[in-house]
Amino acid sequence: MPARIARGISGVARSARGWIDRSLGAQLVAILTGVGLLGSVAITLLLAIVITPGFDRLEIEAAAAQRDRVAATLAEIGERTVAAAARARGRSAATGVDAIYPAGARRLPAWLPAGTARLAYVVGDGRLAIVARAEGSVAVRFIDEPMLMERIGFPVEIVAGLAGADAVRDGSLIRVAIPLTDSDGGTAGSLRLSMPRDLSKLGQRMLMLAVGGSTLLLLIVLAVLRRSITALVLGPLGRLEAQMQAVRATGTLAALPTEPRGDEIGGVTASFNAMIAQLADLSEQLKAQSYRLGQSESAVAMIHNVRNALTPVSTILSQGLAQPPPVELELIARALSELADDAVPAARRRKLTAFVAAAFEQEQAARTERVERLEVARDSMRHALAIIGRQQADAQARPHLAPCDLGEIVAANAAIARFAGALPVTLDLPEDMGWAIASRVVLSQVVGNLLANAVEAIAATGRAGRIGVTIDAHGDRLKLTIADNGEGFDEARAGRLFQRGFSTRTDKAGGLGLHWCANAVNAMGGSLTLESDGPGLGARAILTLRAAPLDQAGSRAAA
Repeated sequence: MPARIARGISGVARSARGWIDRSLGAQLVAILTGVGLLGSVAITLLLAIVITPGFDRLEIEAAAAQRDRVAATLAEIGERTVAAAARARGRSAATGVDAIYPAGARRLPAWLPAGTARLAYVVGDGRLAIVARAEGSVAVRFIDEPMLMERIGFPVEIVAGLAGADAVRDGSLIRVAIPLTDSDGGTAGSLRLSMPRDLSKLGQRMLMLAVGGSTLLLLIVLAVLRRSITALVLGPLGRLEAQMQAVRATGTLAALPTEPRGDEIGGVTASFNAMIAQLADLSEQLKAQSYRLGQSESAVAMIHNVRNALTPVSTILSQGLAQPPPVELELIARALSELADDAVPAARRRKLTAFVAAAFEQEQAARTERVERLEVARDSMRHALAIIGRQQADAQARPHLAPCDLGEIVAANAAIARFAGALPVTLDLPEDMGWAIASRVVLSQVVGNLLANAVEAIAATGRAGRIGVTIDAHGDRLKLTIADNGEGFDEARAGRLFQRGFSTRTDKAGGLGLHWCANAVNAMGGSLTLESDGPGLGARAILTLRAAPLDQAGSRAAA
């Protein structure tokens, strides 16, 4: 159980320390509270050290004064008794005494002391007898406790025997004794005085009042200090923090509106506003530079994409110019001239006819191939023109997104990619369609870049290769994977492939394609990653986009 209590106290202490560490106001309140408590304890101890002993000393002195006063009163009564005895002159009666006897009387009370002492005291039966001798007479004055109490104003006890004369504290009373002497000079008894400790009570009240007043004063001072600190320090700091939070949340570099102050808080506020003004200027400069850089990157990216789109056109034209005719025209002309000659034998004529027919078939096949290639070149030109046409719109705003047939875009770019390299490349295309939410023109550029990179990676190996394309649906996402058996790359460099200007091949300038593709895919709400099992083991480009809802995809397919 003690261990649990200790752990609980430790947890509370840690929580309190954590709460105090998180708030400047809490720290100041804790400091002020600690100072107030220490000040209150110190003042209490100081007042207790000063007031309590002083009042105790006054109480002892007052008790001694009361004792002296009672002793003086008792002495005064004794002198009056002596005077009464002197006036009696042996008579048996006198005023102011209870009994008077002739000094030589034979029958004196047994308790009456013998001797010649001028004044003696006898204690008995709870009362005090004052015996005075003068002029041959013995006068007796009896005093009991009620009489003494009425005369001095507080309780008095008449006790036999010796009681200490020093003041003794007994609860709410202070007791002091007055010794009474007998006729032989010994102790006949004592008067024990019981006086209330009014001075101690007064001292305690004054101590409580002083402690309460000082504590109240400290609380007032602490409250004023806390309010002042809140108004002068914590409040401005809170407004400054709120302004910083607003700047972070909105991005608006607005100065903190405040009245000019000549203290440190005013200096901090002025420095903050100056910093905000400088940041605003730098932000404007950065925006201008970013705009110019964006224009430059956009233009370079457009040129890069247009170059990729026009590369098949250049390849097709170069191959068309370098390709010889299937059959020499001179041979066909000679064959036709021989056929026009009736003297040519029938067997020769049949051979010439078969040759001419084969030549026309070859020419027709070559023409069909040229038409197909020209159609690919035309698509490439259209693609390049579409890139140029969308450049202005894409530079001003995010691309317009709509359902797109991903399989159709892959197939169109795959036809163009066949002419992007010098070596033959086999493409395995997906049979199923996949509808994604994207910009058709931008997505076509991205897919074209990825296929062109795959063809270049295969060409870098110096051998014919294969590109496999798959489309998979994963919930509300559509994943396009373009895998090649090209040169691949080191997986440790995968994070740098999307950096502007980085390329895996030293013989290729630029490196802007993947950088632009990644930004374009991010703008369409997708992601682009590259994977490889290592150098020489090919690579995989994985493009993930949002899948189009079935109703939108169906309506687009029907249209």
